[in-house]
Amino acid sequence: MGTPFSLDISLDIGGRGLSFPLVPRTARLLPLAVAYGPDQVPPWDWTRGLRVWDSLVRTRDLWTATLVAYSRGELPYGPEVEEAYRQYISGLCFTDFFLEWRKVNILPVPESLEYPRLVRRHPLTRKEEEVPPALRPQPRLPLCRQPRLRRLGQVAVKALQQRIAHYSRDFAEACRATAEELGLLDPYGQGDTLKEWFTFVLEVRLYLRFLEAYKEFPQGWEGSLEEIASELGLAWKPLEAAPSSYWEPPLEGARRYYPLRQGGVDSDTLHRLAWELNRLDWFMRDGEAQGGRGRGIHKIGEYLFIRSAPRVLAHVDWGPSGTRGGSRIAWVGLRDWVLLEIAQLYLHSEELRLCPNPNCRAPFLPKRRNQQTCARPGCMKWLQRNRGRS
Repeated sequence: MGTPFSLDISLDIGGRGLSFPLVPRTARLLPLAVAYGPDQVPPWDWTRGLRVWDSLVRTRDLWTATLVAYSRGELPYGPEVEEAYRQYISGLCFTDFFLEWRKVNILPVPESLEYPRLVRRHPLTRKEEEVPPALRPQPRLPLCRQPRLRRLGQVAVKALQQRIAHYSRDFAEACRATAEELGLLDPYGQGDTLKEWFTFVLEVRLYLRFLEAYKEFPQGWEGSLEEIASELGLAWKPLEAAPSSYWEPPLEGARRYYPLRQGGVDSDTLHRLAWELNRLDWFMRDGEAQGGRGRGIHKIGEYLFIRSAPRVLAHVDWGPSGTRGGSRIAWVGLRDWVLLEIAQLYLHSEELRLCPNPNCRAPFLPKRRNQQTCARPGCMKWLQRNRGRS
């Protein structure tokens, strides 16, 4: 698969440059499940005391028959399973990615949790999980995460058109599989609800679709925004004047300017998307006033970078074990890292190419002059077949 996507951070200190690359470690928990109420949030979920980065140091050989049956899907979750788990972890120590030891107390299900949401189905699934995460071999991931989320966005658009939004069973299953493959959106909080996933993947799709349309036809960027809004079923028109701040909270601002279908299951999502369309419109207009459309694209990249980089830098591992191939490891949520990926595409739009595979069309930054596809295996095979025909 090649070298994972990395981010180079450059600092100017005393007139001298300092650069260090970052690589992401997202929270990939196997397996995940979808909980539709508090009774389906198990005691080992990261919202109840066992942090995402924690790992049990006791082997599955000591599991009780109840836990073994539950892990195999032979026993439904209930009081019997929860009590068996409580007894199992009684007095045990855990470790996190800083190799620190701590005791864990099972917390009640937080009343603030929203549903449906992703939860950790059970705490041990592979032998590797008996090793502290910092020492555990990491499975290979896609070069960039955003193409995978773009495909999930297609499932979300279908659910949006059906007016069932994040309550779609198809979306729930696709979301669970994507989170298992790429990681959680918010490993440090409670943000992995299906609603947050639904809104975020549509936002990712919006930014990628606009960039793709701009690359193909820069002069038609205004029509591209209207086309994207139409695909989302959004009756959107640009505001005549931007509000005083680009950073106004999306829902508050969008509800003020776009009184859309209040009370519908998709109303909050539509409001956020309307607000993001306005951001694109404002940045492009400001860019044209300051020096051209390319400046507007760069301003969008700056906005996405500023929105995500502080949270990524806050979780960089600066310890002796926090390096991989000369790069610092950032223990991040998928949301922030994907926004950084998209920011890089916008900030380097002059070098940007679109994958020629008609089933992909993903924007990518080539690592070689002769790179023709986004380097996904399916697109590489498509290119080989296409060459053979010519």
